Amino acid sequence: MRNLVIAGILLACAMSIAQCAVFQDDYSGGLSSTYWYITMTTPGMYSVDASQGDVRLAKVAPTPGGFQDVEINLNLASLIPGGVIAGDFDIQVDFRDAVISGPGLNQVELHTGYQNGAIFYVVRDKSNVHVWTGSYRSELPTTATSGRFRITRTGTTVTGYFNDTYVWSSSAYGSPLNWVAFSLQNNQGSNDQTSVIYDDFRITASDIFPATASPKLLADGQPLSLNGWVSTSGAEDFPGFFYVEAPDRHQGIRVAAHLDGAASLARDSVVDVSGVMGTTEDGERQIEAWSFGAPAAATRIRPLGMNNRSLGGTDFGLPPLGQHGVAAGYGLNNIGLLVSVWGRVRNMPGAVMLDDGSLTPVTLDVSQLSRPPAEGSFLLVTGISTLDEADSKRVRVVLPRDDADVIAL
Repeated sequence: MRNLVIAGILLACAMSIAQCAVFQDDYSGGLSSTYWYITMTTPGMYSVDASQGDVRLAKVAPTPGGFQDVEINLNLASLIPGGVIAGDFDIQVDFRDAVISGPGLNQVELHTGYQNGAIFYVVRDKSNVHVWTGSYRSELPTTATSGRFRITRTGTTVTGYFNDTYVWSSSAYGSPLNWVAFSLQNNQGSNDQTSVIYDDFRITASDIFPATASPKLLADGQPLSLNGWVSTSGAEDFPGFFYVEAPDRHQGIRVAAHLDGAASLARDSVVDVSGVMGTTEDGERQIEAWSFGAPAAATRIRPLGMNNRSLGGTDFGLPPLGQHGVAAGYGLNNIGLLVSVWGRVRNMPGAVMLDDGSLTPVTLDVSQLSRPPAEGSFLLVTGISTLDEADSKRVRVVLPRDDADVIAL
């Protein structure tokens, strides 16, 4: 599942949100029906085009009069059990090429709604940006046709911004957030040909993506967050992915993260990850990351030493709600953990094997090594316990991170 493509990496929360998580969408994969739904005052009056890496809204039919709008609504229930955010949040979305000049009253807006019926909108109309709460609040004169809407809550205070400039705030917003949307509006009977392009939506909150100690028990596509796990590989180790492990070493997991900021990730960092569960073609569970932060260094996690027979282990859970083990697996599942194994090198057609005499040879992945080890050499190898699917069987694999992980004995 890769409908959402992330624009960057979250190194720190935009506000002081404990164990925050981030959902963000640049719409490069379209408008996912899992996370978004469309509402329109008059069906067919507006077009919605999400085929060009953004969301394009335009009026395409005459107005029947009165208030008319099209809204792109975030399905909060897809991110949060119960569909409400009780705590602090930070929501923002970019817009550009807004055609709202008039002469009628036309607007582009970011909406938030609350369980007690309150609303808080940031609105750009033909002459200004203002906040609407059911009443007109403040005013920031502008003729800009592009910019960024932002609404935050800290405690009970909700604040609206335009291009990070303060517009208005109120401390009367303690009710849980239950609605988020952005819109194009023709108001007071306006029949003007309005349009706008929205892009790069982001919401940050402590409530979204429930934290879990056992991510591999979740279904593909289910959102989650991990807080305080430790990276056992860094940005330079593997292309497009890294591994994290629980501090108590009960579980490790691969994280797929094609994020610009991932280039700075170091081994042995405390990592917070937000994303959805997925599974590789070989049957390895992974988190498809939307964002992650590495706020601090950690005590280095030591590899678990094991013989070849124990590498991989048996099934964990009931796959696909769990993690497949390996053929003839023995003992607890350890896919994703940092391990150390040993054995003599046996070169096979298309593979380098480690043989420790237990009659269960292990495939040595040499993709990160400068050269394959010599036939017959006896090695101690540290790396990630993983698996490959070959001849309809899942086989044991150890994945060293670099040459230093391979020691000749």
